[in-house]
Amino acid sequence: TPLYSSAASDVYKRQANLDSVATYPAAYDCTTPHRPFDCVVSVAAIDQAGQLAGYSNFSATRVDLAAPGTNILSTSGDGYDTLSGTSMATPHVTGAIALCLAAFRGTTAEQAIAKVKSTVTPMGTLAGKTASGGRLNVSALVDSCAAESTALAGAISNTKPVSYTHLTLPT
Repeated sequence: TPLYSSAASDVYKRQANLDSVATYPAAYDCTTPHRPFDCVVSVAAIDQAGQLAGYSNFSATRVDLAAPGTNILSTSGDGYDTLSGTSMATPHVTGAIALCLAAFRGTTAEQAIAKVKSTVTPMGTLAGKTASGGRLNVSALVDSCAAESTALAGAISNTKPVSYTHLTLPT
């Protein structure tokens, strides 16, 4: 029997409620004495209509939010193809968190994870299907990160301004 990560295995089975059956990595609890927050962000897939995809697992406690995962243009072999799965939805969330962390210095991983969960767009179709009841909202996440952080451009404050008056360019 082949082994699949839980993000990839959803395309081979019907939906499952992860509140009833622990599926990994969604069920991992990575809290430690040095990391007192859950560092796993579990993502469900939605289709173009905002409906939970028929192949996506769900959970009111173990799946944090949803993101687009159906018919996503992706690299495949020697070119591009449209693919579907939570493996297509998860990179949207990962990229949004990376954008927050990279663009706004001082934002911690814990803050970024809390922000991605708290800035979702609520959707009735996801109520009871994800812990947040919503889908990823990158704009709201970035606004939230910017509100409490120092923008990258302003974070470099102890540098001497560069003067280009003595710069000689080769001829």
